[in-house]
Amino acid sequence: MTAHSNHKPTVLKLKVLQLHRILVLSALSLSNATLASPLNIQGFLSSSITKTNHASPYIETKEYTDNINYQSGTVVGIMLSKRLDPKVNFQGQLTARGAEPDKSHAYKPEFNLLFIDYKLRPNISVKVGKLLPNTYLISKHLDVGASYLWARPPVEVYETSYSFLTRVNGVELTYQKKLGDYNLRIQPYIGQLNETLTSRTTRTLASLDSESLVGFSADIETQGIHLHASTMHVDSTMTDGDGSLVKMSNTTIYSLGAKAELKAWLVLAEVAHVDVGRSKFDFTSSDIDEVRQLGSLETDIPPQTGYYITLAREVKEFTPYVTFAGSNAKQKISSNNTLNEINSNFLQEQRSLSLGTRYYASNSLTLKFEYHHVKILNDTAGLFITHPSKDDDLQLWTASFNILF
Repeated sequence: MTAHSNHKPTVLKLKVLQLHRILVLSALSLSNATLASPLNIQGFLSSSITKTNHASPYIETKEYTDNINYQSGTVVGIMLSKRLDPKVNFQGQLTARGAEPDKSHAYKPEFNLLFIDYKLRPNISVKVGKLLPNTYLISKHLDVGASYLWARPPVEVYETSYSFLTRVNGVELTYQKKLGDYNLRIQPYIGQLNETLTSRTTRTLASLDSESLVGFSADIETQGIHLHASTMHVDSTMTDGDGSLVKMSNTTIYSLGAKAELKAWLVLAEVAHVDVGRSKFDFTSSDIDEVRQLGSLETDIPPQTGYYITLAREVKEFTPYVTFAGSNAKQKISSNNTLNEINSNFLQEQRSLSLGTRYYASNSLTLKFEYHHVKILNDTAGLFITHPSKDDDLQLWTASFNILF
């Protein structure tokens, strides 16, 4: 924090750090208490007002349009943490969202994470339960809007077809070691995936279940610098809303991210690459006659790459920022037009420029304002759900607030 900043950003940053300690329980932060501690309860709320210049919905999980949207950006969470004994810690996060694939489930609370953390050694711990793996740079605290700069994390990394791979039922090992001025954290994990999402092809609810899932992340942190790398491999099956199946046995996600703070300046950058590989489509179980007639097909789903770079400067209570971002996909053209049509649903190519600012309104409240400009590329729909009804570049305006309690 710079010398000209007042106490408001500092106090809020301390609250964010406290919340982050609960979200990212580590072996190094475990207490030496000999008795069980009281139940620790903290919470957060983020909400936004959005509007675009397009009737076509933008971002599948949010569906922003030219109607003012007060709901999709709302998320509230209660975090529970309790030390059971010097080696065992419990954590749960109960979350309710305004944006849900099934609108009848909006604001319905569910446990986003729920696990036991067992301290094996002073620098080694094991978590068992429902986990948030460290897939991307801010995956561990993605819901907590007060913990990051933007009005929304860059959509080309955090809102693509594959960004739903965020919650795992399984086991995660955390190893931490201090190397001079650097803190090293390594987190391998294994488990299964079960997610409900909206199909881009049929616009109906679908379920994603994994036969197996393994992943690994590594983070190095020192004063003002955070470097992140991770990989995840998933063998999964998606059951579409019409009953058809998609078997994706070799989905792999790679990500690299970095955050640097130098005096009043902040730079963030990240790239994420997803390779689904060869997948099998079984339409024979579909409820729709014309879909069922397609039978079974195999295709190489186009690999997708998303990236961004953000530059920001803190000026008293304000932190204005600019973000350049994009997403690319590569498609092998087939002689089968049906396969080409299927693969086109996985092509999300666009470039974007976002201008915004964060404002520390009080010790517990931040306000954010952002203008997001998008140009879709190569005749794809970009991150629109369907191809937009007009050729104008997307313009998305957002006003949001974030609180901790």
